Amino acid sequence: NMSLPHPFQTEPGYKSLVGREVVENKSHSLGGDSIKQEESQKSLIDSWMQRSNTQGSILINLLLKQPLIPGSSLGLCHLLSSCSEAPTSTLLQPPGFGSTLTGISSLRTTGSRDGSFPLLALREAQNLALTGLNLIARDEGSCDGDTAEGGRRAFPLCQLSGAVHLLPLVQFFISLHCQALQDLAGAKRSGAPGDSATRSSCVSSGGEASLEDSLCNLEGFSVASLSVLQHLVCHSGAVVHQLLSDAGVDSAAMEGNQSLVHRQDHGDVSSAPKGLASDQGQHPLLKMLLYLLTFSSSATGHLQASVLSQCLTILVKLAENASFDFLPRFQCVFRVLPQCLSPESPLPSVLLTVELLSLLVDHEKLAPQLCSRSEGCLLLLLYMYITSRPDKVASDTQWLQLEQEAVWLLAKLGVQSPSSPVTGSNCQCNVEAVRALTVMLHRQWLTVRRAGGPPRTDQQKRTVRCLRDTVLLLHGLSQKDKLFTVHCVEVLHQYDQVMPGVSMLIRGLPDVADCEEAALDDLCAAETDVDDPEMDCS
Repeated sequence: NMSLPHPFQTEPGYKSLVGREVVENKSHSLGGDSIKQEESQKSLIDSWMQRSNTQGSILINLLLKQPLIPGSSLGLCHLLSSCSEAPTSTLLQPPGFGSTLTGISSLRTTGSRDGSFPLLALREAQNLALTGLNLIARDEGSCDGDTAEGGRRAFPLCQLSGAVHLLPLVQFFISLHCQALQDLAGAKRSGAPGDSATRSSCVSSGGEASLEDSLCNLEGFSVASLSVLQHLVCHSGAVVHQLLSDAGVDSAAMEGNQSLVHRQDHGDVSSAPKGLASDQGQHPLLKMLLYLLTFSSSATGHLQASVLSQCLTILVKLAENASFDFLPRFQCVFRVLPQCLSPESPLPSVLLTVELLSLLVDHEKLAPQLCSRSEGCLLLLLYMYITSRPDKVASDTQWLQLEQEAVWLLAKLGVQSPSSPVTGSNCQCNVEAVRALTVMLHRQWLTVRRAGGPPRTDQQKRTVRCLRDTVLLLHGLSQKDKLFTVHCVEVLHQYDQVMPGVSMLIRGLPDVADCEEAALDDLCAAETDVDDPEMDCS
């Protein structure tokens, strides 16, 4: 029983949000002696943040950062302080906080018929989260002994079991966002949102709010909740285990959170997208991430782009910190990733998708999932995205990074998969691979040529490394694709231009390997088959 902390002051003229006492107090007032409460809150924050000798100090500092991400005015303390009643004084509200509380109040009836359950669940989740913060601050930390775990983890991951207690609070706000998305989609399908039952449920004490307004109000809290979840996944092994294990699913059900996920008769606050509802072994939060990915990948706007990026980042960090045995749990992710590789997706999200795939193909059961031999083939969509470059806002540096990560994903597939989907598939992606790799090889070579001279910077060395890997990938395709020369016709100009320069560059490297020279010989021979028999780039 202690006062909730409030975020540090970041905006001029913004008065501190006075926390409410976490006790069984039916009034839940935000008032009181502001001076004493602020001193108490400051003392509590100081006591948490000054525990530099504990493993949880880094996580505590990240969670209490205000704002959690640039462009958002909300932080963890707002999640801990939110309640059903609007603050009595507008001076005590952060920017946009009152409207967000209105959005939350408008959905208070979605959890149960009498409207009592969501508020009770929020109160319990807030209490549990405070307990978790105190446990994190006092946790001396036990870290995994294997700092690399197959090269996947860059640093030891501490358990910090207290972090698990923040998951119900995160789940509560993300589930409200999912509910608002469902309500809006249902209203659009009905064609009469003004007369729909869903619309009538979105009425608060301050007046009627549209579904769009409710969604906008809740998006800010969802973004803050996703930021909290991202920090938890990055720093707590217990949270990673909770989200991926059967024990985590059972625990979520025991805490009553199943009512937020599986109660179809009351609006289903966080039902999974179509095709995912049958996945019974998933933690509710994992289902919500997939649900948000489905909606955000085709949405526009700053917050929607932020939600998409955060969901993918969380999945990347979850896969990075997961043990090898847990990787098959990501099987469900493949069903929503085609939307993340669509032409409408921003390049940063596509880059995160490639990073996620590069982690998942470590498992032999997941690697074949990249090629579905259909229009939704992930490799095909990736090749088409790279060759068409639909994101006109992205910089050349960003495109360069995406192409390099794509090449290394393909190289990883070729090495680790017994029957590589890159070179051993009869899918359309096998044809498109020749074109995509040639285009990427050409662009990377132009980057090296513009720099002039031998590679000096780390970025130039990465580009040269990517060139060498691309040559070996193209050579692998040329050996297995009987129509390789035919498939090169569409990119014949780039192929003709790039092969002599790349050959000269790689052959001039001090550590050139015999296999690379052999690959260059074969590729140059393939070039002469397609183009001029007199040309020789050796």
